[in-house]
Amino acid sequence: MSDKASCSGGDVRSLYFEDDTAKNGKHQEEKNEEKKDEEKEEEKKDEEKKEEKHDEKEKEDEDQVIEVVDYSNMEAPSSLKTLCRYVETTLVPQDKTLHFTIDKEVFGLERDTFVLPEDITQFAGMEEIGATVVAVYMRYLHDVLKQANMCSMVGFIDPATVSANSGTIADRSRLVAGRLQKTDGEQIFMMPYNPGRQRAAFNGKPEYGIPPEPLTGEEVLHMVENGDRVCWKKKSIFFDLEYWKYLPVRHALDVMHVEKNVCDSIIGTLLEIPGKNKDEIAARLDLLNMGVKTDLQPEYGERRTRLPPGPWNLSRAEKREVCNSFYGMKVPEGYSSNIKNLVSLQDSRLLGLKSHDCHALMQQFLPVAIHSVLEKPARYAITHLCFFFNAICAKTVDVSKPDKLEEDVVVTLCLLEKYFPPSFFDIMVHLVVHLVREVRLCGLVYFRWMYPFERYMKVLKGYVQNRTRPEGCIAERYIAEEAVEFCTQHLSDVSTVGVPSSQNMGVSKPLSGCTVSVVDQDLLNQAHLYVLENTEEVLPYIEQHMIHIKTAYPKFRKRTKWLQDKHNSTFIQWLRFKVQSELEEDNHGVSENLRWLAAGPNMAVPLSRSYLIKGIKFNIKAQDDVRTTQNSGVYLLAHTMQVASAKDKNSVLSNMGFYGVIQEIWDLDYQKFTIPVFRCDWIDSSGLVVDELGFTLVDLSKIGHMNDQFVLASQVKQIFFVDDPMHRGWSVVLSMPNREYNDVIGDEVLGDVIIECEPFTRGMPNVDTFDELVGELGGQNIRDGCEDIWIE
Repeated sequence: MSDKASCSGGDVRSLYFEDDTAKNGKHQEEKNEEKKDEEKEEEKKDEEKKEEKHDEKEKEDEDQVIEVVDYSNMEAPSSLKTLCRYVETTLVPQDKTLHFTIDKEVFGLERDTFVLPEDITQFAGMEEIGATVVAVYMRYLHDVLKQANMCSMVGFIDPATVSANSGTIADRSRLVAGRLQKTDGEQIFMMPYNPGRQRAAFNGKPEYGIPPEPLTGEEVLHMVENGDRVCWKKKSIFFDLEYWKYLPVRHALDVMHVEKNVCDSIIGTLLEIPGKNKDEIAARLDLLNMGVKTDLQPEYGERRTRLPPGPWNLSRAEKREVCNSFYGMKVPEGYSSNIKNLVSLQDSRLLGLKSHDCHALMQQFLPVAIHSVLEKPARYAITHLCFFFNAICAKTVDVSKPDKLEEDVVVTLCLLEKYFPPSFFDIMVHLVVHLVREVRLCGLVYFRWMYPFERYMKVLKGYVQNRTRPEGCIAERYIAEEAVEFCTQHLSDVSTVGVPSSQNMGVSKPLSGCTVSVVDQDLLNQAHLYVLENTEEVLPYIEQHMIHIKTAYPKFRKRTKWLQDKHNSTFIQWLRFKVQSELEEDNHGVSENLRWLAAGPNMAVPLSRSYLIKGIKFNIKAQDDVRTTQNSGVYLLAHTMQVASAKDKNSVLSNMGFYGVIQEIWDLDYQKFTIPVFRCDWIDSSGLVVDELGFTLVDLSKIGHMNDQFVLASQVKQIFFVDDPMHRGWSVVLSMPNREYNDVIGDEVLGDVIIECEPFTRGMPNVDTFDELVGELGGQNIRDGCEDIWIE
């Protein structure tokens, strides 16, 4: 007994077992007892190993998981403390993680989930709220209601159904509607509310509503016929058509007029243009009645009324800065009207804006002009709205993007509500919400907008010579032009009179007189080498020459930069001898073009000031300096060798963009044909920056790539530069529209059918990170450093 009592706990339990068997009168042999003792020793060792593993696992969990605090000492509402005790006693979390199943009767659908105990304590302390923890809280409330027999009165909506990860707004609306339809309609439903972007700029009242589904034609017809004409004065005559009520889009929105009216509202409010300004005494009284931005209420005097400057108001200096930015903009020929003629520097206003002028402003000019004015949140909200119009007017739309685009524009308008008066949001601003839906149903915008119709109306109005008989003038002139065009189809080498002729998009020709000059030999070799390296017939010879260099200089075969420099300095002479030796052979296979290319261009080079390349006009910089247009900016995307520094010997071949300004236009003469090339000042990589909104900024004074100045005229894309008002000395890069139709001289019909400006960035800025990007205005709504507004 004394020996066994000194053993471990396992042997003690064995002692009690033996004592029990002795009471029953059963005895075991000594041999069996020794065998059992050995087995128990092995079991003891196994248990010790398991305990060690369990201790190690607990230690790891302690390193990764926060220990649950004492609920009694927690500073939290008593109801949330009860939730913590409910989790600890009823759900009983194990291994630091609570795995549980929410019954179908809670959310209408069975759900398996898990949560950490520290998430519960953080929720109870209001430190952090997660959707899964809210689901646990709802299950706790459901158990309480179940005990009180009140489940038939209150229902719950799953937090995961209304979270931001549950698809689009329409998807979340359908999920909530589906949950409500599965009930008897007498329950009060509890749905978690995410405050989202509600900040101090609002009145603090949350928005619980969900976007309504668009009415179908049948629903509209039913409302009109039953006398419920809240929105309509009469029944549309189009409903007499049998199919009209089944159309998903019965009246298409014209993006041209929507964009123009939104632009007029923004420009008129910022520059306080009479008749277009949305900020007046009535708008300030609306704010007062709504209880929003009450510090902006009007202050009445004996003779005049003072309006404190709001987040949307510009100071006099800022107005002059915006107008000076518009006044200094020079665009390529055919891009838009001369913006300079629309600016009144004396009054700091924009006057006489046409539809296409507003289109150019919203697409590219307005974000640049306001780059240095307004507070950052208000400025970024306007910029993001411009990005939306840029994306919606594109010639190609990714089918996966409209849903995200639709959500973004809703958030953008909500952001504008924080910084603009309520009177700004008229019906035209509201229609912006519906533009994406019509793109989804009706297709691309440029097939449906009014530009071609408005331009053709101008053509028809030009036919009128007798104002007393306009219809007859239009009919006679139209028939005459149709007859002339029909006759020209049966006549050769006849040009029409009064009917503009199309240009051939493949034609390249100088548009000005040229000056023949003998150029520097090094520059001529540089231009000639670029032509050779970008000619398909010469590519096999380039590969042969590189092999020849590696064979002749085996020590440098792994130094890519040295091989490229050696190739550039010797290839022209090598190719000339190579082609001459092949021409001496029979059946040499050398083409006529290759023969003259290898011989090299003439030393006397014609220099032009203006050149037409595939319907696009290019000028040299000196020509643009004396004109109101800018046609000298070019962009080249090249597959080139890149190095980190001058000492870097490990170069990498990849695509790289180059921005430049045309200094000279050369027409290289190869005896049998000519090749136009541009000599450009290319911007060095140190003078190129992309900001957080995607603006590409360049410093035109930082010139680089002096050993590679030339480019084929057919390879470049035309761009133009606008001075950045925020960063002095830097310019914003803007692009020309992609024209994929025959440009017609004097034709006002097709000129604006297809208009697309490349965005500043490849994708729209993320609205989800907008608040973190721009910050907040602060507690006050009155702009500091801005003059008061006085109304007589």
